[in-house]
Amino acid sequence: MPVRQRQEVQEMLREGLKDALGLFTDLSA
Repeated sequence: MPVRQRQEVQEMLREGLKDALGLFTDLSA
């Protein structure tokens, strides 16, 4: 797997994690 693609996947994962955390905090608030 090319390095560039791996970096893009990490970016997507990070964004998804941020969204999930935001949703979670919204639900707990």
